[in-house]
Amino acid sequence: MRVALLTALVILLIPAAAIALVCGSKPVIEAWLEKNYGERLLFTATNQAGDQVVLYLNPESGTWSALLRPRQTPDLLCPLDSGQGGQPHPFLPET
Repeated sequence: MRVALLTALVILLIPAAAIALVCGSKPVIEAWLEKNYGERLLFTATNQAGDQVVLYLNPESGTWSALLRPRQTPDLLCPLDSGQGGQPHPFLPET
């Protein structure tokens, strides 16, 4: 709980311009994910704030990246998280 509160406080105190520094150009980040990790766009969804949450995946290696595409600056992608062991799942159970 303490870590979450500290993180929230730090985010509130960081100027918006500094936050933008962790974001990058959508085409540049997509090319970098493809070149370095073989990740391609798997999923997009719009959250309640109107931003897009974007998920990239390499189904062979299992690496994945979750990014945010802000509503006000749709040409940017901002990293949320990444990891290994990702795999796509079918919508319907196999019969």
